[in-house]
Amino acid sequence: MSLKNIRKFIKGSLEGTRLEIMPSKSATRLPNGTPILWKYSSGGVRDEYLNPTQVAHRNGQVDVHKPQEYTITEKNKVTSYVGPSIAQEWKLLYQGKRPFYQVDKDAKP
Repeated sequence: MSLKNIRKFIKGSLEGTRLEIMPSKSATRLPNGTPILWKYSSGGVRDEYLNPTQVAHRNGQVDVHKPQEYTITEKNKVTSYVGPSIAQEWKLLYQGKRPFYQVDKDAKP
């Protein structure tokens, strides 16, 4: 038994208890059954490794750097919201932050 596979709890009711970490195979599917595609397994980024929005951006169909705008109509009231670009939103979500949307005061009702 290697010492690399043995860990001890540091705090709590199990403090000092030894825990053996068993080696296991790497995952090939996500919990929902989606296969994991390794980004660099075939020598670079290809369309099969990108989501549909990234593919559309690569093909020039979507500008992911343009701010997102939403208009919501409720009970005869129109409210426009402006948020971060798709790229900024991806970055915020990757960092574990929530994207922010502001009311657009310049929008015409």
